[in-house]
Amino acid sequence: MDRALPRRDYYALKAATRHLMDQAGGARLAEQVTDKSHNTLWRYGSLEHMDRYIPVDVVADLEEGLPHPIITQALAELAGYTLVKVPAPDAPADLKTAQADTVERCGAFLTSLSHSLTSGPLSDPQKAHLRKECLASIAALAGLCAGLDGGASLSKSCEGRSPTCDFDGINTARQEGGGA
Repeated sequence: MDRALPRRDYYALKAATRHLMDQAGGARLAEQVTDKSHNTLWRYGSLEHMDRYIPVDVVADLEEGLPHPIITQALAELAGYTLVKVPAPDAPADLKTAQADTVERCGAFLTSLSHSLTSGPLSDPQKAHLRKECLASIAALAGLCAGLDGGASLSKSCEGRSPTCDFDGINTARQEGGGA
């Protein structure tokens, strides 16, 4: 059967799964926060079991306590997206202050980028620094966007609604063959 992605991408997902297991303390500890046995968890990362991949709910359970989401990041990269953490609001958002801070951060990044590009070829440390600053600017913009939305998230968007709630106009019950 032909798959949608190149084989190397499936290997990358297996590697990300093994990395997640390592970060979670190994399969034996990971089984304590999931409904899967350590043997099953091990198979998800094994190249000998290319027909088995870690379910999304298990990913969510294991990534919950980590500093960054390993498999979620890998999936975003495979799909051509940049994943950034939306900063948690420190206090009830003062939109004007948040906007000013975001404009200042993004402006500083763009100024730094402009100076770096006009001074000749970029060194690897400069590229790493600029990438870090660029991602921080994107996160600041995402935080401003969340402030505009009142801090809405996927879980908040379904509070008080049925498990088949409508995300972006797609009723999940219909997709799964359920009722209308």
